[in-house]
Amino acid sequence: MANIIEVETGTLASDVVSLRELIEEVWEKKRKLITCMFNIDVMWDGPANDEYIAQYKRDDDAFDELLKSLIRAVDCMDYARSGYDKCEEEVSDIIAAINI
Repeated sequence: MANIIEVETGTLASDVVSLRELIEEVWEKKRKLITCMFNIDVMWDGPANDEYIAQYKRDDDAFDELLKSLIRAVDCMDYARSGYDKCEEEVSDIIAAINI
């Protein structure tokens, strides 16, 4: 018996849209965090602040890499959905062209 993988492209497309919206929400919250971090930085001086800001920058860089990875994953999902849709359309066209 053959293994069959079924892909619901409509669901996949919906997931891509939802994930992109969530990623945009995360970016918006990150922008707000940047404003808060700036406000803390200007009010607080000294070595503790320097270390706090340095750690924030390291965490922020790691977070940016994570978000970029998520964006690439969602882009791959969308690319796969597009490929499945194209394949289904081509098969449908071939079947429609058969004269019985």
